Amino acid sequence: MKKIVIVLILVLGVIFTANASPLGMEIEVRGGGYLTVAPESAKNMFGNGYLIGGSLRKSVFPMVKLGLSVDRIAFSKDALQYVDMSTEMQETINAASDEVDVEYTMLPICGELFLDPPLLPLYAHAGVGMYRSSIKVTLKDTGEVAYDEAETKLGGFIGAGTKLGIPMIPISFRAGAKYHILKLEDKALDESMKAISLEAGVRIEL
Repeated sequence: MKKIVIVLILVLGVIFTANASPLGMEIEVRGGGYLTVAPESAKNMFGNGYLIGGSLRKSVFPMVKLGLSVDRIAFSKDALQYVDMSTEMQETINAASDEVDVEYTMLPICGELFLDPPLLPLYAHAGVGMYRSSIKVTLKDTGEVAYDEAETKLGGFIGAGTKLGIPMIPISFRAGAKYHILKLEDKALDESMKAISLEAGVRIEL
């Protein structure tokens, strides 16, 4: 999988630096919700979250685009967010839950293949890359950071949805869903984590 990510990055670099291509590029900004659906232990650990993000894509064929997708997912405070912590650290934070603030975020960075049929109000896309999760624990009284760690997981997504363009204007809108799969090394989770994100975005053609 890591070799696939490296190949995608190299291909994107060649495409983005090619000046002879008459095909254009697009920028997308999006937002939505994120929900972990499996396994049961991961559902309890990760809970719900909210995402904002964007993509930079370049056409390589009339209906095929390659690009880079980056999101930031912030998990809600009522989710148990200590999946990457030691048992001792989890117990310490649980005992002092009224005295600390816990911030859990995830940053997926993926190479993206986007299928954009010109005559249909539909699209499909898929991606593979790294999902970087970060946990930060801050003491409420002093603002001191008691814990700040990050971990990178290999993951990917597939998705589809509907789109709406505006004639004669290089702006379009899309809404759809993505299915995420993350490889977990934690022995307590004997299968990959799976999640769904519902998103809406605005695309601008360059």
